[in-house]
Amino acid sequence: LEKFEKFIQQPATTSDNDDDDSPPTPSSTTAKMTKINTQLHSSRRKSRKEHFQAPSSVRRVIMSAPLSKELREKHNVRAIPIRKDDEVVIKRGTNKGREGKVTSVYRLKYVIHVERVSREKTNGQSVPIGIAPSKVEITKLNLDKDRESIIERISKGREANKEKTQKRAQA
Repeated sequence: LEKFEKFIQQPATTSDNDDDDSPPTPSSTTAKMTKINTQLHSSRRKSRKEHFQAPSSVRRVIMSAPLSKELREKHNVRAIPIRKDDEVVIKRGTNKGREGKVTSVYRLKYVIHVERVSREKTNGQSVPIGIAPSKVEITKLNLDKDRESIIERISKGREANKEKTQKRAQA
């Protein structure tokens, strides 16, 4: 107990000593950082838990793939959730440069399967190789009415954000 009393009785040191020529402490000069998005966790543990326990509806959005330059300019959208029957080109990994149609979107494993991208098992059976959607580029979209409305909605949001940033830059 006597050991702790020594710490308690010591006077608090202040940084505004006139006889001391030391610079001010960082806490007195910097503003406190506020969290930008309170819906997301900063903790690595909680972020990983959220990622691996995500429901299928959230996994769909996580499994987005970038569009090719032509599609990006045409639709004014950078990336979109991948879907079966989209045509893609693999941009990373051992199968880099291979093209094909998406045969399945395996949300449980966060991978997609592309036609003709498979390997042989020892018994001769062919098994598709799982590819992360972020490592492919969509070259042709499987468009229907719902997907067109999604693209339109994303595009409108990007336009509104562009106008907002331009106004902020002028002010």
